[in-house]
Amino acid sequence: MLKIINIGDIDEFYWNAIGTGWAVNINKGFAKVILLFDDDSIQIACYTGTFGSRGKDCKIKKNKNEITFFLTRPLSPHEGMTIAIGWEAGLIPIQTGPPWWKNPWIYLAIYLI
Repeated sequence: MLKIINIGDIDEFYWNAIGTGWAVNINKGFAKVILLFDDDSIQIACYTGTFGSRGKDCKIKKNKNEITFFLTRPLSPHEGMTIAIGWEAGLIPIQTGPPWWKNPWIYLAIYLI
């Protein structure tokens, strides 16, 4: 899951970089995000574990506008890593798609039913 959400005065990029659907061990893993801006006031976090966990078995390296998240331990089956990056609201315009009823693909699905 990948989302950019607005939380009052903060916009947040939220990504399940390693999803919890894997039924195997994951020995090593990392995710890299390259932002279009370099801002020292951004908030950065990562979480590990099963769905909804707030484990912190990850480390973060920031180099200007590049942020890399590393696992610090292997993940067991159905554990994952979620990353979050927050910045001042409005810094990046959030574009939303049309409502579901304006999406032409919904009519194809209804037609096929």
